[in-house]
Amino acid sequence: MQGGGEDRVLGESQLLFLANAFAGRLASDKGAELILLEVPNAGQFDPESESGLPGVQSIDLGLEPMLQSEHDERTRIYVATPKLFGTRALIGELVAFPPGTVSQNHHHVGAEHFQYVLRGEATVYLNETPQRLEAGDLLYKYDRERHYCENDGSGELVFVEFFVPGEYETVWADPERQCAWSPTGKNALGGEPSRHIATHTSDGSYHQDV
Repeated sequence: MQGGGEDRVLGESQLLFLANAFAGRLASDKGAELILLEVPNAGQFDPESESGLPGVQSIDLGLEPMLQSEHDERTRIYVATPKLFGTRALIGELVAFPPGTVSQNHHHVGAEHFQYVLRGEATVYLNETPQRLEAGDLLYKYDRERHYCENDGSGELVFVEFFVPGEYETVWADPERQCAWSPTGKNALGGEPSRHIATHTSDGSYHQDV
């Protein structure tokens, strides 16, 4: 990638955050798949960070801490947070569901989000109506739309999801089963993570170490 006054070589686990004023060029000799998320008028969600963000920021997702769900076998790696990129306009995570895993029914208040399925297949329930998902599908969930997911396929389900804005409220159908995430002490590659994230609930509130 060329831009911001320097050249960068990007790996398959690299994630880039580009400020609104960034201009640059991406090129690949062997071909590449790119997921591009743009937040129009991001300043309306986080006015304080609109003018002070660096042009280019990057992280290696392979080194980020992996978290484990306290109620099931799901894992999570954060890909966009205020701690990582300095803005509350969005938050994102990479989530993996082993076969047979079912998340809890819930909805969000004050944010909409989407999921892009990287691999696997599953059934997602939107307001209790089933929809089939497979790799390459994009799923959009509206504010207050109830949802949960079941990996009823034979392999692991992996998707990346982003919420806009990055702070909201989560309401669980069963408050006793609200989702909480704990550190595994490892990164995605099985080594020492780049930082520590304490146990927390995924309720949409701001956590300083996330």
